[in-house]
Amino acid sequence: MNKVTASLAIICIVLTVFAGFCVINIIGKQNIIDISKHEQIADKEIVYLRSNDAKKFVVDCEYAGYIFVRIDSSTTRYNYVNVDYTSKAGSSAHIVTYSHRENLSQGEWACFPVLPGGVTIHVGNTEWYNDVTQTVTIEYWY
Repeated sequence: MNKVTASLAIICIVLTVFAGFCVINIIGKQNIIDISKHEQIADKEIVYLRSNDAKKFVVDCEYAGYIFVRIDSSTTRYNYVNVDYTSKAGSSAHIVTYSHRENLSQGEWACFPVLPGGVTIHVGNTEWYNDVTQTVTIEYWY
């Protein structure tokens, strides 16, 4: 076998290994591309809140996706969820901050789009006279 044939054989082996690695990497990321992976931030967590109070959950989102929040409460109204995030993409001139609040009735879901970065979720109530018990479910889909 001459040097040219040996060199071509080595190049073919390297390219085959590299192609295999690329295929495995793409298959591993397909769930993220499809937004079919999720993390449970709170799974029917029982939260006891005084009147006009909130509980804070903090999440570091690695990928763009959605935060879903559901509140089952001892009161049918006065429930809310507020999501704040600051993206970590780009330079300081390109940082995106976002804050959005949704009022939820008993058993409703709210959905918030998020970019990669730190996310703070406040689940609370605006009940002025009574303490509230909430069952909170929070999911991060990416």
